[in-house]
Amino acid sequence: MKKFLIGLFAGASLLLATQAQAAPVDFEDLHADGDFAALASPYAGLNWAEDWYYGDSTIEGYDNGAHSGVSFLTNGYGVDNLSVSGTSAFNFKGAWFAAPNTNGAVASWINITAYDAADHVIGSTGNVNIGAGYQWVSANFANVSRLNIARDDGWFVMDDFTVQSAVPEPGTVLMLLAGLGVVAFAARRRGAKAALLPAALLAVACGAAQAQNCGTGGGATVCLSATGSSDNIKLNWTVSGAVTGLQIYRDTDSDATGRSRIAIPSASATTYTDTTPAVGVPYWYWVKFTTATGGSSSGSATAVRVGVIRSLTSVQLSAQMSPGWNLGNSLEAIGGETAWGNPPANQALFNAVKAAGFKTVRIPLSWSQYADANYNISASWMARVKEVVDEARSAGLYVIINVHWDGGWLQPTYAAQSAANARLAKFWTQIANTFKYYDDYLLFAGTNEVMVTNVYSAPTAENIAVQNGFNQVFVNTVRGTGSNNAQRHLIVQGYNTNIDYTYATNTVPSDSASKRMMMEVHFYDPYNFTLNTDSKIWQWGSIATDSTATETWANEAYVDAQFQKMKTRFIDKGVAVVLGEFAASVRTEYDAAGKYRQYWDQYITKSAYQHGMVPVYWDNGPTANHQSGLFNRSTGAQVYPAVISAIVNAAK
Repeated sequence: MKKFLIGLFAGASLLLATQAQAAPVDFEDLHADGDFAALASPYAGLNWAEDWYYGDSTIEGYDNGAHSGVSFLTNGYGVDNLSVSGTSAFNFKGAWFAAPNTNGAVASWINITAYDAADHVIGSTGNVNIGAGYQWVSANFANVSRLNIARDDGWFVMDDFTVQSAVPEPGTVLMLLAGLGVVAFAARRRGAKAALLPAALLAVACGAAQAQNCGTGGGATVCLSATGSSDNIKLNWTVSGAVTGLQIYRDTDSDATGRSRIAIPSASATTYTDTTPAVGVPYWYWVKFTTATGGSSSGSATAVRVGVIRSLTSVQLSAQMSPGWNLGNSLEAIGGETAWGNPPANQALFNAVKAAGFKTVRIPLSWSQYADANYNISASWMARVKEVVDEARSAGLYVIINVHWDGGWLQPTYAAQSAANARLAKFWTQIANTFKYYDDYLLFAGTNEVMVTNVYSAPTAENIAVQNGFNQVFVNTVRGTGSNNAQRHLIVQGYNTNIDYTYATNTVPSDSASKRMMMEVHFYDPYNFTLNTDSKIWQWGSIATDSTATETWANEAYVDAQFQKMKTRFIDKGVAVVLGEFAASVRTEYDAAGKYRQYWDQYITKSAYQHGMVPVYWDNGPTANHQSGLFNRSTGAQVYPAVISAIVNAAK
């Protein structure tokens, strides 16, 4: 990749001010092109990620449109998250973004997240669509220590990166405006030429007072800020002039059109606490005010209610999760959520699962069929997944989401490794960013039953290396999205979730978080009893009465020995273990009362729980013969209450 060395400009001017001001830096005095990160840092009090570049449209022919001049800043191709951090707190107003003209991949949306000095999220723009023309992305974040700028794919350009000045007391103080600029490069990566991208960046150094977002009218000025915590979002505002009335408005985007009034505080109020926001959702707020001669509204302030990540190790957390239940053959179904015969997941179902005594729901998920050729997941599918997760959380359940079979593209071979790693990272970047503010009742599981298609023999060294690599890519990707994902409990899998292969060959990924890792295996032994409905093996364990109808090799002692392997290999070393699937099918032609099925389900649950594992029953939905469903998926009614009770009571 060719990088052009850059120049830069910094200027400051003192202005008398009565309310907050912000101004862009246009970089028009920059004449050399190059890699902005090559400059001494910090510049203008800010540190820039290594993949910001300086460019101008005279080189690349990019039109800044309504923006003056030709200078801009751009990201480096292939970098999922770019950062801007301050040597001291700053107040970020927003920036202009666009997708450049290039034959390489370009971004379709931008998401900016702000962090304070303690690395707590203080605001997020959410995903804002961008295109060929510049789109203003409004932020209005106060007291920022670091900004994380994420996008779905490829190049984007940024202009007029605007840092807002602090608000002085009326008629006093001054504002210091600092300018800063940078520009980009033209590159060839993997043979593809990326046209020089535009993006200019403006930073205005702030005064010591906390910046707020102001509005003036009727002789008064109201300036608002918002701060999110695990319990609420708190609003604070200042008032200059006489106001006769105040109203608080809220919305889930920065467009004031469609905002809703949520409170009418007293005219003398200067603070309000909103306890109703959903966790993980960015909210925008306004204070509308009236005076004797008119009125107006403050500027918008945004914040996110961030879920709590408790100080629990994975082993401690797993002790609270048993037993679990799978929403099987639903959101992972190829062809759509209902393609395999199950109705859409709903609140009544999750409420019933919780009421029955289950503590965890595992939600298998498909992604590829809802993504474009560049693996950008459709907004509608992500919204549906989020809706289902929120329903399960509303019921009080722990939730596990994953990348399930998904068409079988996760092949553990060197030939498939590079493409699979790229797709896995792309998917998990989007999933993790969507749920990054959720609390630790939400867990991510990277893959499911990875194996070479139709090869059930022991894995080769190649298979093991690639599968372990998938786990590491998953962990690195999620951790890289920051916020609560930096400490979220993550679940990785052994090869084909086979206990023997996992015990012998699996390597726990390295992790920047301490003791936040779980290993997942599945258990369906003996196959002829649990899943092979053509088999005449229909009895199991010590209660069996017909030796020709049972397989003695996989009895209670075998179960205990298998689960002891997981305890010794992982749990005793601080890595929790999730038994992500287990179930025995209904066999009414032999066992109308379901005696042996119930005993097997009960024993597996009991042994797994006693060995410190989290047993998660595989419910595939249908409750007819040869199936493993427990509930009516539409209503939540228990179809097999005895089996449900046996499982729940075995995990006590």
